[in-house]
Amino acid sequence: MRSTAWLCAALVLAAACGQPPEEIPAVRLIDAAGDAEVRWPKQRPRLLPKGIRGPRTFRVLRLERVGRVAMYPTVRDGDSRLALIAPTGTRYDFEITPPVDGVLELALGYVPPEEPVGPRMRASVFLTTADGGGRVLLDLEVETRSDGDWRPFRLDLAEWAGQRVSLTFQTRAPEGGAPVWGAWATPEIVSESHPEHGPDVILISLDTLRADRLGSYGYERPTSPNLDRLAERSIRFATAVSQAPWTRPSHRSMFSGLYPSHRDRDLRPYLAETLRERGYRTEALTGGGQMDFRLGFAKGFDTYRVFDWVKDLEELKRWLDGSTGRRRFLFLHTYEIHDPYTHTELVTGELPAGVELRWDKKLYQGIRGRLTDEQMRQVSELYDGGIAYTDRKLGELFDLFERGGVFDRAVVIVTSDHGEQFWEHGSWRHGMNLYDHQLLVPLIVHLPPDLARELGGSSAVRGRVIEQQVRLVDLFPTLLDLLGIPIDYRTDGRSLRPLLGGGELPPVDAFAENLNVKLKDAKALRSSKYKYIFSFPRSKGESRGLVERRELFDLTRDPGERHDLSAERPEVIAELDARLMTLIELLSDPTEMETDENPEDLDPDLRERLEALGYIGN
Repeated sequence: MRSTAWLCAALVLAAACGQPPEEIPAVRLIDAAGDAEVRWPKQRPRLLPKGIRGPRTFRVLRLERVGRVAMYPTVRDGDSRLALIAPTGTRYDFEITPPVDGVLELALGYVPPEEPVGPRMRASVFLTTADGGGRVLLDLEVETRSDGDWRPFRLDLAEWAGQRVSLTFQTRAPEGGAPVWGAWATPEIVSESHPEHGPDVILISLDTLRADRLGSYGYERPTSPNLDRLAERSIRFATAVSQAPWTRPSHRSMFSGLYPSHRDRDLRPYLAETLRERGYRTEALTGGGQMDFRLGFAKGFDTYRVFDWVKDLEELKRWLDGSTGRRRFLFLHTYEIHDPYTHTELVTGELPAGVELRWDKKLYQGIRGRLTDEQMRQVSELYDGGIAYTDRKLGELFDLFERGGVFDRAVVIVTSDHGEQFWEHGSWRHGMNLYDHQLLVPLIVHLPPDLARELGGSSAVRGRVIEQQVRLVDLFPTLLDLLGIPIDYRTDGRSLRPLLGGGELPPVDAFAENLNVKLKDAKALRSSKYKYIFSFPRSKGESRGLVERRELFDLTRDPGERHDLSAERPEVIAELDARLMTLIELLSDPTEMETDENPEDLDPDLRERLEALGYIGN
């Protein structure tokens, strides 16, 4: 049996001897799948072919027992979870010792056959004691529909605390029924009365939010009163630099601590994987699209759900009201600020023709070059409206955090993956260049009181602003350092813990790159004074006459990056170019391309979502 199960037994015995334990770690049966006795059916069901919408995601991770299964309560809201794979006719037997006040938490799901309404599946959980007694804890029959959802259960094991018992999971097909892929998602045994120690972690990514549109970053319009109040009780980084100007590579750097083109990026563990290995329950609610679990972002997450949590905070309330005592990592991502812009509350004057209640990439391409200054201003105000709407919903979320004591026990981080450009350099949107409008993002870090005192006193961190330049690639090592989790390999980021505690760190260049433009590649190095951008053509770009280009901006005098100094300051160009080339050599092939195009065999629902966000077809 796994060591966690034996540890639970030892802690139970300690309690019986009058020495109540301070903490009983959860027993995650996913991790103990290799120790379970498993009986597999001879006939296994067929999986749905690619290109058919529905809950067919099925990936075996190890031992042919553990996989990732997605249920689809709606067309787009895929709910992907780590699960014990259980085709009908499968039986898992675990030897366990339930802890004091033990509860088995799990969810039942399935991968249906091709028919819109599939056959039924019978699922059972029962417990057997050493003397042959026992009890059926769960026994039900479900119809495997293509629009099904996970069915959660909490099964009381307190009666058998300290006893060695067998816990059995079984799936069966009704007599004469077709076989079905069943799934027992994230089964774990927790103790409700012996909480785990250590802070929770909540990482909130507000997609496409540029820093200078928030009041706490100097914006005069009323876009962000709730985020501003959070900044007043937290630590705010005045200059946080994204490593890429679009969603997918920026979040990968955020999750891995590595630059987008780092040769080992996909070989290193993501943040959720590392925290899960340390006992955290890992959960995500995202906007999908470029953050869909089918693009690799679910690594390490027990649950990774595509869900518009901003519009339905009840889902977060259920998370807050979930099993107490478990250390948890929650990742929240939303596209509410990303185009299409639909919130008009801060738009002044009459809306421009063609914009009406929304503005998106398709509209822009249809009327490119024909917008007046007034119309461009109003499009920018539509963007502000999206920020204001999201901020209002965040205020409701923060109220939930306050009432539930989340701020007292969790590290809460609010940031964005990239900004947005509003014709400052001739175009709108993001993803096309490396100017600060697309790279500077907010970064607000709230520390729970215990951790704040450990770093130098809670009063020292409330409302403090750190002016020194930092990077999103620093988030991964910073969080692990705050939690006391060592990293046994080199990352491109560094821990910001000394800065959070009021100390110092030597200045560091911020590196960014744009790998998704077909005709050219671009790399940037940002120091405390200068921004250096080096662009060079790909093979297709060379055939069209594109050449290398170097740009240099003095950010202290020209924060809008409008006056290129490359011809005037060749000595600065030479110095920064040498630093940039040294860095590029440490990465993979500098011309490696990560496109915003997607495979032809994308699932239809994901393709529709990417198209709605402007990444396909426009």
